[in-house]
Amino acid sequence: MRAFETGAPRGSNVMMLIENPAHGVAFPAALAAAWLIAGCNIATLAAERIVCRGQQVSDIEIILNDHSAFHRRMDCLSGDFVTDMFPSCFPRGAFALFAPTGDGELVGIANTPRQYEGHIGMIGRIVVDRTRIKASGGSMQINGYREDWAFTLDRLTGHGNLTIRGEPARAYACRPTKL
Repeated sequence: MRAFETGAPRGSNVMMLIENPAHGVAFPAALAAAWLIAGCNIATLAAERIVCRGQQVSDIEIILNDHSAFHRRMDCLSGDFVTDMFPSCFPRGAFALFAPTGDGELVGIANTPRQYEGHIGMIGRIVVDRTRIKASGGSMQINGYREDWAFTLDRLTGHGNLTIRGEPARAYACRPTKL
């Protein structure tokens, strides 16, 4: 890691950045210091790629901490079952709202189900912890939210399971890979 001046005038919010060259990420020094004091490591924000393979089905790719949108870190999931969501990236622990027409562009984020009640278009979500990743997608219907697909990965065993409404469940074997 290295520190460098931003050239911002004294008294501005960001005068010095801390850079982690291994991950190509720079943070304001004050924020980096707060994370380090709290026991967090800047490197934990590095992207992580997981590939899941099943028999006679297309692969599923998950990229954690892929990018930022709407001031949130986004985790992405791709597979042939994901439709009308482009890119298929979701804010961790919140709901991604996609446009109802065209390629399903990300148009907003909702923190609670109540906030997406009037949304027309696809809705996606991902929940990540040390032992599990669960992503799902669906849309609002007259009777409320309808889940079209869900993918769950047990990070301890590498076993993944995809359920698509109206189809039998599909099993996957998953493992982290290099980006």
